[in-house]
Amino acid sequence: MVRALAKLSSRWLFPLRHHRLFSTAFRCQAYDVQFSVKTGDERAAGCETNAIVTLIAKDGNLTTKLAPAGGRFERARQEWFKIIHDGQLGPIQEIQVTTDAFGKHDGWYLESIDVVVEELDQPIPRPDLFQFRFNEWLGARPSASAAPSYTPEVVVRQPYDLDAEDAVLYPPQLLQQPLTLRHCYSAYPHPSKVAAGTKAHCRRFFGSAGEDAYGINITQWHALLAVADGVQAWADQNIDSGLFAKALVKHLIQSHKDLAKRACAEFESATSLEDRQLLDGWLLTDAVGMIAQAHDAAIAQGVQGSSTLSLGMFNGLSGVLTSANIGDSGLMVVRGGGHPSTSGFHKHINPNQLFRTHVQEHRFGKPYQLGHHAASDVASDAELASVQLQLNDVIVVGSDGLFDNLSAHEICAIVAECERPWQAAMRLSQAAFEVSVNKTADSPWAREATEELDMFYSGGKTDDITVVTAEVVPLVTK
Repeated sequence: MVRALAKLSSRWLFPLRHHRLFSTAFRCQAYDVQFSVKTGDERAAGCETNAIVTLIAKDGNLTTKLAPAGGRFERARQEWFKIIHDGQLGPIQEIQVTTDAFGKHDGWYLESIDVVVEELDQPIPRPDLFQFRFNEWLGARPSASAAPSYTPEVVVRQPYDLDAEDAVLYPPQLLQQPLTLRHCYSAYPHPSKVAAGTKAHCRRFFGSAGEDAYGINITQWHALLAVADGVQAWADQNIDSGLFAKALVKHLIQSHKDLAKRACAEFESATSLEDRQLLDGWLLTDAVGMIAQAHDAAIAQGVQGSSTLSLGMFNGLSGVLTSANIGDSGLMVVRGGGHPSTSGFHKHINPNQLFRTHVQEHRFGKPYQLGHHAASDVASDAELASVQLQLNDVIVVGSDGLFDNLSAHEICAIVAECERPWQAAMRLSQAAFEVSVNKTADSPWAREATEELDMFYSGGKTDDITVVTAEVVPLVTK
């Protein structure tokens, strides 16, 4: 997982120990407890509310209300709180979080909470750090047009282990069992385009629907998943941005094929394990270079228009996924509890969003985009990340038609219900389409529009919808 842990306040000027290094003997009955609460960087993530936090510890519990400055948790901002607790506490085993009320904006996207606990009146300060990762929405209403109402919801987390399996090491370690991807795809054109006779064209490794396009390339050790979404506004100038999206994807596929071929040759030519791990070529992580090359090639062809882009490059030798995102298309990784089912697919009992790209936009409704015009964004503007994957993780790549209509929680839940990855792509696109034509649905887009435009909106957002899903599976060599 991307290790984007919240920074602690500058006034916490003492050495911190991670919770796994604890001394369990908490003898004093007074503690200085400090909280760092981080709201996620998502549209409409902020909320007018207080957080009710309960710490479940070895020797006692603590419940407190955290009231943010100005009465509101703001998007992509940290808030710091400090309290003195009289009574037993001990090592924290669990945190429970809920909210007490909602105002005009009634959803809060909580990213993480860090807790620092220090015994008072000790000769040498020995503070201990606990980190809790959420990446989850708290609170909802029946529909975006309904009056705000609230049924308390408690979210529970255990401390995050800094040595978790999803941390990416450098240089990445070679796996004993190489991995690969098993994929599927699904696409729906905008309803108005369907009425005009437009159809989706879906093939195993390339397809399109309206202005959306997707591309897939899977070699022995490397894989590429890409979704591009042409900006429809160019239609006012008689320009079909779907052509630009297709051109981007096609050039990305070809670049990935060429690079993967060279990377495999370089890897196989190394004579030792140490040499192989130090080779940069086999990593195949230069997403920015690939995007820049595809962008330049599309323009050189004379293709006009612009497009958002989201891609993932998977290395089956190390299990590392490199993502690059420009605009409001996106990529998610879903992981959950349970054991592999007899079908070979991981049956998620407790599905969890392991990773998700962020929306990049200049303002609401104007995402970052690659195009032929002078105001185009460039490949170096892409948000980059690396994620360590494991067997049975599920990658979801989609256009904004998916993410505007289904929340991360809904996507995870649908993936959890599927016995095979191909069902995930088809069910996700179908569910997103059903929300998009529902005028009373409480969609992510309706919440975001309500937040950004300061008016109540309801319903889904009709659009082209493209989804590619892939499951991490063992590489079987003949």
